[in-house]
Amino acid sequence: ALAASVARGLVRCVEAGVAARGGGGGGGGGSGGGALAGLRVAVQGAGAIGAAAARALLAAGAEVVVADVDDGRARAVADETGARVGAPATILAEAVDVVAPCAIGGVLDEAAVAAMRAWAVCGAANNVVASPAAEDAAVARGLLVVPDVIASAGAVIDGIGLTVMGLADRGPLIDALGATAAEVLAAARTSRERPSDVAVRLARARLAAARTGG
Repeated sequence: ALAASVARGLVRCVEAGVAARGGGGGGGGGSGGGALAGLRVAVQGAGAIGAAAARALLAAGAEVVVADVDDGRARAVADETGARVGAPATILAEAVDVVAPCAIGGVLDEAAVAAMRAWAVCGAANNVVASPAAEDAAVARGLLVVPDVIASAGAVIDGIGLTVMGLADRGPLIDALGATAAEVLAAARTSRERPSDVAVRLARARLAAARTGG
């Protein structure tokens, strides 16, 4: 259930990236008529999170290629969902619109940024970007990078919404991650800051406002 919550938030953040770019999906017909119809997404990782992300993206109409160091896991996800299986060594350089690292952190280094053919990064793994220099390189290339602290937050929000806030339906809170991602991407584009720095700045501002009742 928590993996599905992560995937739901990830899809909202991918939608925010599409809106920030000012267009719809990429080439191809897509697998359905959903919000991301025709968008091409490369999912790195086919564990619980990666598999859930692939399902949610496909349900939204995206075309998905998935890769995992365990080829059997990738093929199992592909057999279940209709995704295409890619090569683990080149998944981040696939000819897609969005790259979604959903396995381990630190995968987006300067070499990976240089090799990327996608125009956005939005993954549910923690610490996707390897270094500030790699994020600078992505910004310099004009890539949209949704901070993973936003894109991967669905499970945390689901848990807090249930145990702390007592909400029967945490869906709207998870969906609000899309608005947060949109705010960060817009501010980063205007200021040319790293998206991760914008996310931290906005988070601190929200905390300060909450403490003062603003």
